[in-house]
Amino acid sequence: RLSAARIIDITGGRNVALFVFQLISPVEVFTRNAMEEKDTFRILLATDNHVGYLERDPIRGNDSLVTFEEILAHAQSRQVDMVLLGGDLFHENKPSRRTLYGTMEILRRYCMGDRPCSIQFLSDPHDNFQHQPFPEVNYMSANHNISIPVYSIHGNHDDPSGDGSLSAMDVLSVNGLVNYFGRVHNIEDVEVSPILLQKGKTKLALYGIGHVRDERLHKAFVKERVKMLRPADDPESWFNILALHQNRKKRGQKDFIPEQYLADFLDLVVWGHEHDCQIDPTPHDTHRFYLTQPGSSVATSLAEGEAIKKHIALVEINERAFKFSKIPLDSVRTFLFEHVSLRDSGIEPSQDEQVVAYLTEKVDQMITAAQEDRDQAHHELKPRLPLIRLRVEYGGGYTAVNPLRFGQVFVDRVANPREILNFYKHRPSYAPKQGSSHEDMEDGGMVRDRPGAVEAITVTDLIDLGEKSKMGILSEYLMKEAVSAFVDKDEREAIAEFVSYSVLSTQEYLKKSRVTEESIGQQLMTRKKHMQREEEEKLVAEALKRAQEKREKEPADDKNGGASGNEDSDEASAPSSSRGGRGSRSRGRSRGSRGSQGGSRGSQSGTGRGRGRGRGRGSSSKYQRASEVVEVSDSDEEMSQVAAPCSAARGSSFLASSSRSSASQSQTEKGKRKRAPIAYLDSDELGDNPFDKAKRKKRS
Repeated sequence: RLSAARIIDITGGRNVALFVFQLISPVEVFTRNAMEEKDTFRILLATDNHVGYLERDPIRGNDSLVTFEEILAHAQSRQVDMVLLGGDLFHENKPSRRTLYGTMEILRRYCMGDRPCSIQFLSDPHDNFQHQPFPEVNYMSANHNISIPVYSIHGNHDDPSGDGSLSAMDVLSVNGLVNYFGRVHNIEDVEVSPILLQKGKTKLALYGIGHVRDERLHKAFVKERVKMLRPADDPESWFNILALHQNRKKRGQKDFIPEQYLADFLDLVVWGHEHDCQIDPTPHDTHRFYLTQPGSSVATSLAEGEAIKKHIALVEINERAFKFSKIPLDSVRTFLFEHVSLRDSGIEPSQDEQVVAYLTEKVDQMITAAQEDRDQAHHELKPRLPLIRLRVEYGGGYTAVNPLRFGQVFVDRVANPREILNFYKHRPSYAPKQGSSHEDMEDGGMVRDRPGAVEAITVTDLIDLGEKSKMGILSEYLMKEAVSAFVDKDEREAIAEFVSYSVLSTQEYLKKSRVTEESIGQQLMTRKKHMQREEEEKLVAEALKRAQEKREKEPADDKNGGASGNEDSDEASAPSSSRGGRGSRSRGRSRGSRGSQGGSRGSQSGTGRGRGRGRGRGSSSKYQRASEVVEVSDSDEEMSQVAAPCSAARGSSFLASSSRSSASQSQTEKGKRKRAPIAYLDSDELGDNPFDKAKRKKRS
């Protein structure tokens, strides 16, 4: 907790504002000069980069890549020891070739080089990277020249799935660009083994838990099935960091991970998945650790939380103390979010033209404010067009304006002309039900009923049929999981196998129950009502297993959709202008598009279901996350500018292999230790902004 005192320390000729925590042990303030560089870890924190988001949008398509490059440029210019990413590096489970190529190019440009990496790797890589064919940390490999190692867990957007249970993170890992860790192999027995690192006198234990469905991980914590191993050699001497990617806000009884479930011996928790930037580390009420939530680096929705200024963080760890400094991201597209009530406008409900003029004036004011923000930015690639969101309460007889028609006036002035306005009505009697969506909970009694209200809705929300339309045999929960696997994980046989297996298991149940024909309906409803979640999860697992086995048995031609087509293609193929006869129309195994080579109505390449008349398989082209003294910088003042090279000559010499010692790991009792002092640095002057247009070198 922050004390009432605000201490000003004159250090090196400049004012540094320090916020001092009122802790159990006396506060001990230290300056950066007291932290010896050779014993200090410098770690850059970022989460939820969502590279590839809206990549086909002509205006916003490059936003995620530009900001990701800025993040790694900060890492390079500040000469950090490592980068820690908290999940959702990619927006999609299967990023396009363009997105994957751009990400790999940026990682190679900023993370490879001949600057020695001074971190010792002490743990057994087979424990940390057991899911990889080359279980090793990349900067210790004789085949790679890494200057800034990147450690990352996966999120819910880029989690492993499908054939081989792989993700794009595995691609980056096998290429030696990222150290991918934190994968949970058995949800019934989660054993988290830390990556053990050392720099001088400072020892760091890095824990990671990649995204797991919140209900399942919540259950594992409740049943004490999550074990976090600690080094056997003097466990209290290690600084412990956990990177986690789960729901932090309560969206249901079990659809989140309570903070108090986490181990008490942790020092810092880096929480991913939540996009609101709450990056200032806050002490937990009952536990010893601090939590930081960096938030996303690109806005993936027009929710109010996304409009908070985007930051990343530099954490400096020296033995049992750490400093925390915020770094604003200057390349992020400006996003302004405001609320307005037509009742407060003084306009009569019948004056529609005046309402439009009133809203237009509000949007004009927001655009002007956004332009001023852009003019103050240091980044040469700061997008010109801002994101504008105006939430309009129109109760009391007012008529909602058509958002699409309204946005046409701002086509060349904002990046989201079709989604500027979001109308809602305030109903005091409305109480949001438990488990409602994120934005619904934020509205707190606001009911939306205009276009744009569906932006927080996922495809699985469409399975909620209500009490009057409950399914008799199929479970709504199971159907949600099947649809989610089909849409998000590209398990094309998930729904069919789920339905087939559900019917089969129901038939077996009825045979064993020996029910009469008249009581079948009641028996089915009783079974469904008393079915335990464990049983439902087993049904889902079996159905998905059957779907994967079925896909693996398919011939190669069937998987590829014939000689032509590529399911990972990210370029549109022009549809054929001619149309073949009915006999040539095939029912291929694809999802979605019409038009095959040869002119008939065929299918897209892949193994989903297509359109057409026969039962033959056809091919076609594709349409398209201590001690007690912490310093944190808290302002968004302009940073002194220093040029960061976009590219540098890479030396040909490989890094010399550092000596490694194998550290045994075992679970020990939670140590009872006093908290050391922590303070916050209130400045953004920790480092220089590497994005000065005049000094930025051109890429070679």
